[in-house]
Amino acid sequence: HEALAAWTQISEITVFKRDLYAYDLICLNISLNDGVEIELDEEDVNWKPLVSSLPTYLPGSSEWGSWFSDVAFPAFEACAQTIFTRKTMANKTRRSSPARSESK
Repeated sequence: HEALAAWTQISEITVFKRDLYAYDLICLNISLNDGVEIELDEEDVNWKPLVSSLPTYLPGSSEWGSWFSDVAFPAFEACAQTIFTRKTMANKTRRSSPARSESK
């Protein structure tokens, strides 16, 4: 299956390992703003180009070298971790708004 999504539609990316009994498979779960989820794995032909492009197109996402070992080891455990979460405008507004106090 092939899936297409704009970089701006991606809200979160989680990496994890799937136990296939004889070996493990590193996977990527991409969550979109509309609730759709796309999963691909390291055997996908587009794995390397996609994983290497994440930090370029999704500023703040972790680079492959910073998460691969943590997900790959120990063997046969999921070792899931979120490598990208989009900051929403609501979160930015709440954090950057100065506190207001009213004096009478």
